[in-house]
Amino acid sequence: IMDQGRPSPADAALFAGSPALQDDPEMRRIRDSAQERMTDLLLGLVREGKEQGQVDPSLSEEALRVYFAAFMDVFTDPRLQRQFQKDPKLVRDLSVLMVAGLSGRPD
Repeated sequence: IMDQGRPSPADAALFAGSPALQDDPEMRRIRDSAQERMTDLLLGLVREGKEQGQVDPSLSEEALRVYFAAFMDVFTDPRLQRQFQKDPKLVRDLSVLMVAGLSGRPD
């Protein structure tokens, strides 16, 4: 599902679909597994950012896991999926907010 450390289109498609699919136990297991892999990837990038002075070193891994889970929940919500399709810039803006929040710099 991951392509060279990056989420593949299959990852994105995994989270789309009807609410019935979202509630299916097998789909939930697959989604949770994919989210855990993505979280691990993001935590690796954050560790690297901390070493390079780009990310606040005082941020705990626990706080980062909660933050990433909340961020991923935004992108997996079926109602927001429809909104993202109508306004692709919203996805970009949310991504910029995530990175700016991690850096601790408003610019």
